[in-house]
Amino acid sequence: MMFRRLNGVAVAVLLITGIAGGGEKMVKGWLGVVIEDLSPAVLVALGVENGVVVSEVVPDSPAAKAGLKTGDVIVQVAGERIFSSNGLRQVVARRPGQVVEIVIVRRLKEFRRQVELAQRAGDKDEYPESISREALRRFYNFFRKFEPQLRWQQKGYEEALESLQVQLERLKEELKRLQAEKEKARK
Repeated sequence: MMFRRLNGVAVAVLLITGIAGGGEKMVKGWLGVVIEDLSPAVLVALGVENGVVVSEVVPDSPAAKAGLKTGDVIVQVAGERIFSSNGLRQVVARRPGQVVEIVIVRRLKEFRRQVELAQRAGDKDEYPESISREALRRFYNFFRKFEPQLRWQQKGYEEALESLQVQLERLKEELKRLQAEKEKARK
């Protein structure tokens, strides 16, 4: 087991992605970027509803070859909207060797790039044959306990985003009013 933090909740994550045949080798896709999640306020400021920011592009990686740059916001990969760095990793991991379309936002403009995803180096792992369907069912049920709390936190983010949007509209109205007063004062 491995422990990760998810929205402030310690969640035990058992990495079981390729168990179907037991003992199979699993190969994952690789894009070659270091990414970071964006806060709701930054998303609003950038004028995007979802995405992750590229903080570094690995030289000679698929991302570098496709022209991705530091500061790009990846909003979609292979037709799937990206809401978190974890989400991007999962989408890419499922597609080693595939050519996918990546939608990015750079300086408030949207661009589309075709990228051939590579195979992550040294990422062939043997999965144990001993993991039963019953163990998977228990694992799934264990994590269902966290679902209400995660939904509650998501609702909090949505409410914060709505609040920011309302404040932005108020500021726009105030700016219009001040511009009108300024124009009236000139006359």
